[in-house]
Amino acid sequence: LIVSAMATALDQEMLCVHLLEAGDDGTSALRRSAAVGLPSPLLDVNGWLPLGVDGGAAGLAAARADAMVVEDLSTYPAPAPYRQAAALSGIRSEWAAPIVGGQGVLGTVSGFAGALSRPEPAQLELARLYLGYAASAIERERLLSEVSRRNRVLESLRAMLETLAG
Repeated sequence: LIVSAMATALDQEMLCVHLLEAGDDGTSALRRSAAVGLPSPLLDVNGWLPLGVDGGAAGLAAARADAMVVEDLSTYPAPAPYRQAAALSGIRSEWAAPIVGGQGVLGTVSGFAGALSRPEPAQLELARLYLGYAASAIERERLLSEVSRRNRVLESLRAMLETLAG
C-alpha cells in the first residue's frame, strides 16, 4: 500500500522495494519484496542484489545509507546481466533511497526511468517521507512477529506445566 501510494505521489511508474536480509553465510543482501510496473527482464535480475556497486543503485544506497542516482545505466559499472536487463526493459536511469529504521538500514526503494534523468530534489524529499512510513511498517511487522513467536513459546510452556501439574 505504501509503495503504491509512493509511486502515485512521485509520478513514478516503476518502483521496487528490497529488504535487507542476512544470508546463511553471514553476509547481507537485498531481497525484492515488492515491485510496481517493472518489466520481466528487470524483475529476473533483481530478486537478490548484493550490497555495493554490483547491486546497482539499490546496493549502493543500502551500503552507504544514502540516496543514490544512476543517470545512465549503460555506463554504470554494474554487472553485465543487470545492464543488459535494463536495456532490454528500456530502462536508462535509476535512483534508490534507503529505508532507515531504529536499527539502521532495513532496505531500499528504487525508481526506474526510460530516459536519462535525475529525480528532482523535491521528489527525493517526498520519497524520504514515504520511506519513513515504510520503515515504521517494517519494524512494526518484525516486532509483531517476534512477540507472536514468544507468545507461542510461552503457550507451549504453559501447556507443558499444566500437564505436569496434573
